[in-house]
Amino acid sequence: MDKQELKSFIILFITNFLFFLGFNLLNILPMYLTLLNVTSSYIGIIMGIPMFMLVVITLIYMNTIDLIDKKKYLLLAFLLAVISYILYYLFYNNFKIILLTRLIQGITYGIGFTFIFSMAIDIIPSELRVGYLGMFGISGSLANAIGPFVAEYVFKTTENFRNVFLIGLILSTINIIIFSNIKYSKKYNEKHETHNPIKLDQYKDLIILSIIFGSIFSTHFSFISGYAQKINLLPVSVFFISYTLSLIILRLLLVKKINRWEKEKTIKIFFLIAIFSLLTESMLKEFRFIVFLSIVGIIYGLSHSILYPTFSSIFVEKTHEKGKATMLFILLFSLGQGAGAFLYGFVAEKIDYQFMYLISFFISFITFGYVFLSKNKKINN
Repeated sequence: MDKQELKSFIILFITNFLFFLGFNLLNILPMYLTLLNVTSSYIGIIMGIPMFMLVVITLIYMNTIDLIDKKKYLLLAFLLAVISYILYYLFYNNFKIILLTRLIQGITYGIGFTFIFSMAIDIIPSELRVGYLGMFGISGSLANAIGPFVAEYVFKTTENFRNVFLIGLILSTINIIIFSNIKYSKKYNEKHETHNPIKLDQYKDLIILSIIFGSIFSTHFSFISGYAQKINLLPVSVFFISYTLSLIILRLLLVKKINRWEKEKTIKIFFLIAIFSLLTESMLKEFRFIVFLSIVGIIYGLSHSILYPTFSSIFVEKTHEKGKATMLFILLFSLGQGAGAFLYGFVAEKIDYQFMYLISFFISFITFGYVFLSKNKKINN
């Protein structure tokens, strides 16, 4: 990287951290909603909305993202984030307004997630992509740990969830100021960057795996706080902190080596670890110890640490239109997140959380077997 690219990378790293820090404050929203006696289905809908809005945003901009001004769109998204937290703060106990505000936040999440990541891919040199995408992802992972920890602490000490919304408002305002200073200009290649849809046949089984990958992430992050609250395994922030620390440590250790790994073998190994994490999470009711909750977070953190940048890199390597490829992966991952939140929220309400995690485990394992074992398939050809 040259000096300007490095400066832009650092600003984008901070932007991504603040963006996801504000969003991840609400990872413990199910704890608040549970105290208000709402149903698991309602919680599943609330937690799944941003993922489905992300899908909508991705579908709208997937074929044009390489041709538009990402900086302007991101400034708009950050402004919407400010508005959403104002609405949360004012109407904190109105379920209908919370639902509407979550839709607005979903638009913010959809633009922020996709456009920030696409800008990062534009900035990072191709030969450093897997390692530095992993490094860039640390910003979001830190937010995954710090956000719920701060929110849970503030909620418990003040006994008022409105203060959590207030913190989100402050973070979103600061983010606008910092991001405004980034210098970013994407050089377009008219030969390769068009409005034509991306060719899906080149991705084959990657599509299925990406959706299941998203559903595994959703199963962890959409329901762990509600599950822990129900079985009185607190503080739930132990899970998020353990997840983040394992993810960061592994990425820092492997930032250079991972670029040389054979990607299909990498996905096979770490996908199995992600599936195993679901099985361990289903055991939380029997092993109701903080240490075991931490182990679950560590196991999933290790898998997600490697899977996300590896999947992203494989998608981008298959085309010259990096923005479209990035959006496609995010679309599929988000479909899995949204579908997982809705489906498994319904299962948790009708049966229980433990059975929900077992169902997710079996669905993920069967899919893995279909893709890799049944016909000895290759996903990176």
